[in-house]
Amino acid sequence: MRALVSAAHEAGKQVLLVVGGEGAAPGLRIAANLGRLQRTVGSILSLVDRYGYDGVDVDWEPVTPQDAHLYSELVKSLRKRMDETAPRHRRQRLALTTAIEVDLNDKDYMTSLVETLRKLDGTLDRINLMTYTMANPKKLPFVWHNSALYPSSTSPRQGFQTPSADGAVRAFFAAGIQPSKLGIGINLHGYLWTGRNTEDVSAPGQTWKVPPTVVELTYGEVLKEYFNPNWCRWDEEAEAPYISIRETNQFISYEDSRGIEAKLRYVQSNGLGGIIIWDIGRDDQGHTAKRHLLEMINKAPI
Repeated sequence: MRALVSAAHEAGKQVLLVVGGEGAAPGLRIAANLGRLQRTVGSILSLVDRYGYDGVDVDWEPVTPQDAHLYSELVKSLRKRMDETAPRHRRQRLALTTAIEVDLNDKDYMTSLVETLRKLDGTLDRINLMTYTMANPKKLPFVWHNSALYPSSTSPRQGFQTPSADGAVRAFFAAGIQPSKLGIGINLHGYLWTGRNTEDVSAPGQTWKVPPTVVELTYGEVLKEYFNPNWCRWDEEAEAPYISIRETNQFISYEDSRGIEAKLRYVQSNGLGGIIIWDIGRDDQGHTAKRHLLEMINKAPI
């Protein structure tokens, strides 16, 4: 790990220690409990010291209303101790960021989330919104993009929003959080929706009675097994690419250069702090194409 951190520093990049991740919420609840909190923070900072990290990213997925207090105490305790130890790293401030799951169709969750982060605005250096994996049959009664930039002008089902990065960003703008504090996400995976009966699920906005299946694909799998120019589509409203295969009743949400360029323009035009990517690894096929997307992101002036 020291070699990785050193290589990043030589390239002029910062390296943060990620605390948490998908499925880690139960463990974080235990670790952030009042009786364990200071020990947890001490353990985290010992890793920062040992390997020379530039800060910590708290990835608590999801921050439910029930977890909001524990999450807040963990973030505040980290900030306090990190400020105390920063001089040892010959810097004024170690970075403290967070990656946040958004669910625009869960009003109680979003209200609690936005209010929790509003109170931590001065404590956190960046709030990265995980504006991907926002659509699946458990969350929505219709087909939708994994990471739409904008919502549809009309919802396919009354009472539901079409989730989008812009919708998430606007929720935090409304709470007074500055644009430069926010980041949005780009997901370099694909999501394959397949109908389970004769109901058409091959395009965004299609509704169903029997939920389709959804499978995550690597970027290489999307290109090797499903990419065909005749099947590729562009959603003008959502500003998102997709693949529509009517013959097999399948819909694939993914990213391409046009979709990524739209997101990068959005970050620039709205003065956001940047982007996060999930993820740069986990691909044994289509490596060249994925690298092309990563190079395009890296060259963006954000």
